[in-house]
Amino acid sequence: MLEHSHDRGFPLLMAVGVSYTKVMKTNCKRCMIASGTKTEGR
Repeated sequence: MLEHSHDRGFPLLMAVGVSYTKVMKTNCKRCMIASGTKTEGR
């Protein structure tokens, strides 16, 4: 399940305090946007 195209963004989200499980439950598009923003803000 962690084999997402943006799985690399999960670690960052977890560091922020967001459960990757909750992100995965969300639509992939939404997750990609969230992880993408976090990665860019990196």
